[in-house]
Amino acid sequence: MKTLYSRVASCCLTLLLLALPSFASCSICWLPLGRLQSPASPTTISAANTSGSSQAPTTNSFVFVDVPGAGSQVVSICIPSGTWAGGLQTSMSMGSSTRVTIPSWQVVNRGIGFPTGIPSGASGLWSVNVQGPGRFYLIASTWSSGSITPTVRVGAGTIPAASWAPYFANAITGLTLVSSGPCQVGGLSLINTDGVPVFLVCFDVASTTAVTLGTTAPSFVIPYPQSNGTAANGTADRVGLPAGVTFQNGLVIAAVTSPTGSVLSTNGLTGSILWH
Repeated sequence: MKTLYSRVASCCLTLLLLALPSFASCSICWLPLGRLQSPASPTTISAANTSGSSQAPTTNSFVFVDVPGAGSQVVSICIPSGTWAGGLQTSMSMGSSTRVTIPSWQVVNRGIGFPTGIPSGASGLWSVNVQGPGRFYLIASTWSSGSITPTVRVGAGTIPAASWAPYFANAITGLTLVSSGPCQVGGLSLINTDGVPVFLVCFDVASTTAVTLGTTAPSFVIPYPQSNGTAANGTADRVGLPAGVTFQNGLVIAAVTSPTGSVLSTNGLTGSILWH
């Protein structure tokens, strides 16, 4: 009986040794929750097919990172300064070779805390929430010159919401620059002391010179009812925008007497705008 046990043990050991190469070559890897993974080194995206019309995996130059596990994941994209000029697209494939584009309004600029997408030639840090498992791609959807060497990482979690800051609007009438770059408005509390309705017109531009009142179409308009024309009895209105309104280029505002007109408010609008 002892000899039989010895033979059985010997056979089991032999089978284990034969199986070890298979285990060593297994492509399955386990990642601890929250661990970051990235390409072994940053990969250069250079000249790409400029058509950008196909989602086939081989159409454009790209870098990618695998998203492990299920649930909410955050992909971080670090782009150094350089000579790149062209469009960068984010996409995700889950269980197939077909990629699905992730729209720019889901790609958060971490420098300012809200979605802007990745403009041509930009540098900095962007993040996007994804649901794994799958493969995340950063694709050179268009290219005109230069190259870019991004680092792409993924880890468990979600992107924290950015906080709002107040902008004091003091008797706004004519064109006023709030932001010369991408921004987001989360709420307004303004008072109208004119005896007629006043409209706050908002333009998605980076400077006041880009707007001609009465000609340039506003991106966002908020009406304020007429008052009796005195500061003590002006008409106030509060507008909450929990999800925020994004301005991709910048924000210029003015107070006029019609939604697309050029006649300025007499007394202007006064109060605060929540933005970041």
